[in-house]
Amino acid sequence: MRLPAPSATWFYCRRFGIYVGRKLRAALLTELADPVKASTLSVQTLGRAWEDADITVQEAFADRDAVDEALAALAREVRRTLISRSANAEKTAPYLLIVPDGIGWYTNAPVDEELSRFKQLRCLLYTSDAADE
Repeated sequence: MRLPAPSATWFYCRRFGIYVGRKLRAALLTELADPVKASTLSVQTLGRAWEDADITVQEAFADRDAVDEALAALAREVRRTLISRSANAEKTAPYLLIVPDGIGWYTNAPVDEELSRFKQLRCLLYTSDAADE
């Protein structure tokens, strides 16, 4: 069995450690086999913890994307509502005040700007509602 590459996964390193530890034990070199076994178990524990942490990360990405999709759907509904006001609604207020750069400016925002852009949309909608009354 070959020494694992520096880029090897924890699972491959664990397999290597199990193999080396058993070979040492078979050669009656228990003073070397015991630390190899302990290190291998440590790699296994840390590797599993790393994989478990990835579950939380993937769930957070899914939650973020679900919220993003819901906000984008809401923004598209806002656009449809504004456009339905008249035949030339896209060329007049309140549409131009709320969506001057197109709805994509909100729905296609980079992740780090989404919150501020949707807050801006909310603020513009409330301001527009007050102006309409």
